[in-house]
Amino acid sequence: MMKILLPLDGNPKSETILPFAVNLALRREAELIAVRVMDPVALGGEPLAPLVSENFYRDVVAGGEEYLATLPARYPDVNLRTICQVGFPRELIRELAEREKCDLIVFASHGHSGLVRWIWGSLAEGVSRVAPCPVLLVRGHMPLHFHNVLIPIDSSAVSASVAERVSPFLEADSNITVLHCADAK
Repeated sequence: MMKILLPLDGNPKSETILPFAVNLALRREAELIAVRVMDPVALGGEPLAPLVSENFYRDVVAGGEEYLATLPARYPDVNLRTICQVGFPRELIRELAEREKCDLIVFASHGHSGLVRWIWGSLAEGVSRVAPCPVLLVRGHMPLHFHNVLIPIDSSAVSASVAERVSPFLEADSNITVLHCADAK
């Protein structure tokens, strides 16, 4: 069975991808794994007292699990599983994709740019560099079906395999354009 990993951060922008991911999972009869990874540094770091730290993380995880627990009821038609963890998102998402043998990771684009992107970076970009499977970055409110797909490639072997790796996620009537990019030296 195909598996699609869907990282969510509780932000309304990340939720805009849910209809797309659910539709993709239903069309491909895939299992959708919604994951919430909460970064301890972004959450305020380690408090000084170990007891406070333990309570803090317990509350954070409970909040994440509570958020994820609403998803199966909202999308009862899809095979949906949820996972909540505290840790460094890029590494935990990569490890989870490997352990679960995921076929695809689907991210919602938050659209950060400038200083915010420079300070926080892009989790999707970081995951795409280490992921064991393709990573699809989708802007919010995308159509549920891709009609025209552009695949830019270079002369590398990995690049040449992209169209083949993407095709299982497309419909039979999708148009694929492969664009070979090279330096004009």
